[in-house]
Amino acid sequence: MKRLKTIIKAELPCFTRGKILSQVITMLLRFALIAFGIFLIYEYIPPLIYKLILNSGNAFGLAMAAVCIGSGLLMNHLKALISRLWGHSAGRAALLLLCAAAVIFTAVFIPTLIRVVQFSETSATDQTTVIVLGCKVNGTEPSYALWNRTDTAVKYLETHPDAVAILSGGQGWDEGISEAECMKHIMEEAGIDESRYFVEDKSTSTDENFAFSKKIMEENTLSANVAIATHDYHQLRASIIAEKNGLTPASLPCGSVHWSKATFFTREVFGIWLQWIKR
Repeated sequence: MKRLKTIIKAELPCFTRGKILSQVITMLLRFALIAFGIFLIYEYIPPLIYKLILNSGNAFGLAMAAVCIGSGLLMNHLKALISRLWGHSAGRAALLLLCAAAVIFTAVFIPTLIRVVQFSETSATDQTTVIVLGCKVNGTEPSYALWNRTDTAVKYLETHPDAVAILSGGQGWDEGISEAECMKHIMEEAGIDESRYFVEDKSTSTDENFAFSKKIMEENTLSANVAIATHDYHQLRASIIAEKNGLTPASLPCGSVHWSKATFFTREVFGIWLQWIKR
């Protein structure tokens, strides 16, 4: 091996060795970009395949996958393009602006995502008011997501006999009954006494969930220290909206299915940014 290195050093001039090293680094970078792009497709495409779900979360993830794979496959062309642009003042300014935007986006995106993950853990302890946030009803039957949220509240009520729940969710154009009514049926089947839950069946958004639930709380002198029963990825945004309505929230999450986590946790980042803009 030492003899081989000696021969290479003796036979190859410095600029040739540098060119080989550059080619090796480029090859490794191309491989890394393509591999990462394939990984992003693996993480973000299942909701689109299984449930035809396309939202800001997997749209962003799949777009990033396309950028990574395209950059890996077309790296030599991109290097040439960047070199040409850098040779002109306008092109140089555009490249610097693009790099600055990418850095700023990443610097805000990653901390927000970390916060979403942090809030996905249970923090509810002895709250006596539970707000259950509705979601999709299939005809008159609960979707798995709606059943999961309601079942999480049922289990909490069973272990906290002083707690009551507000079932919050209106009826969409494609739903046979309101989300609140559907949750009520789940509560009844679980044997929860009707005196322990209130039905709020007019809301059509998370903002309205909390605004309308607060009215019920005020009318029935319920504690504003609330446990929010919703999916793990939804907890931070729900807490922000709850606080906007004068409530003190704690997380009571139900787990999301593994193939949807990347899509919905990413979607929540953009949802939270929208809440910041609204505020």
